[in-house]
Amino acid sequence: QLLASLDVGLTPAAGRVWAQCHSHAFDVSVWEIWGPLLHGGRLVVIPDSVTRSPAEFHDVLVAEHVNVLTQTPSAAAMLSPQGLDSVTLVLGGELCPAQVVDRWAPGRVVINGYGPTETTMCVALSPPLAAGSGAPPIGSPVAGAALLVLDAALQPVPIGVVGELYVAGAGVAVGYIGRAG
Repeated sequence: QLLASLDVGLTPAAGRVWAQCHSHAFDVSVWEIWGPLLHGGRLVVIPDSVTRSPAEFHDVLVAEHVNVLTQTPSAAAMLSPQGLDSVTLVLGGELCPAQVVDRWAPGRVVINGYGPTETTMCVALSPPLAAGSGAPPIGSPVAGAALLVLDAALQPVPIGVVGELYVAGAGVAVGYIGRAG
């Protein structure tokens, strides 16, 4: 399901240069590795030692002409967007502050992704975000997924009522052990 959603905001995918900069233990690495390999792109594997230095990391991104970068919002906040004008930035893994979008969105595509680990990276992707638009939304479900806001009895709540966000679809396990819901 994750790999089927790769084209959102990233077209044309052929010829794209993707940075693979996350640990293989982090589900984002699946997106980073298979995205370019399945769509005719180039994969730039960035050593962990380089990703620990925002200045060195930035220099490699610019030198390798990376134009698809996936980062947590806190990591993106540490990087300079200068020289990365053709980058499509996919944010995920944590709450995204509006300031990160305000800094990166002018002149480039910035997408916010949402998803618990159980969905392997993201189950929702925002449309391209604009600077000055406030807190970014988590987006809409990717193909084959659904988001439901339910109450304690697992019934849908009316719009505007607080509830718990549930994820459904082909890319999600049936449930949790010991939880009937």
